[in-house]
Amino acid sequence: MISNLLLSTAAAVAPLELILHSTDSVSLAATYYAAQGGEARAGLLLLPMLGADRSTWAGFAAQASAAGIAVLALDPRGHGGSGNPAGTPPAAWGRAEWLAVVEDARAGLRELSARGLAPERVVAAGASIGASAALHLAASEPSLAGAALLSPGDNPARLPSSAALPGYGKRPLFIGVGAGDGAFVDIARKLAREAPGSTALIVQPGSGHGTQLLAGSGGRTLTAQIIRFVLDAP
Repeated sequence: MISNLLLSTAAAVAPLELILHSTDSVSLAATYYAAQGGEARAGLLLLPMLGADRSTWAGFAAQASAAGIAVLALDPRGHGGSGNPAGTPPAAWGRAEWLAVVEDARAGLRELSARGLAPERVVAAGASIGASAALHLAASEPSLAGAALLSPGDNPARLPSSAALPGYGKRPLFIGVGAGDGAFVDIARKLAREAPGSTALIVQPGSGHGTQLLAGSGGRTLTAQIIRFVLDAP
């Protein structure tokens, strides 16, 4: 059924461009993809890779929307169309700035809640350090349904994903990584081993990183697997 939905684009609903605000008044650009076919079956919050923006999730978000998922793709501070109060590029940021990104993600969660998607029906997802931010958000929001991570990192100077596992608890976790993505493969396997609950670990052929994993035939399979996880998580 999902594969048929992924191929259907005729009933596509135009995405809605939004400006949200963090608790410290930073303007945050976001795109909302309403669930197609009626009431949303689940909600999904998407965070980009370091230095990327929400457009890298556009193809995936459209397919998730077609499967009945309400999607909010967010540019956290310093990325895409959002403000950057730090005044320095994200690659130079330390722990404090990345914890602020987690708070930006919480603004996205509030927006989904305002649109009728309670946290219990929402999965937080991200790519690379965006995956780490999604996991930290979920760890601090125990009612969130779960988290889906593409190529998560574990940098102690930024947002170590492993530090969020105790707070995340036994909720289901999804991790995708490229087989040739160096240390990120080891990190993904480590997180899967240490996660208290059930973890779906997908090691995809190739060296794609983050949202690059969603390209090609392998990406179509991975997209369907993530969508299935999101629908099953609530």
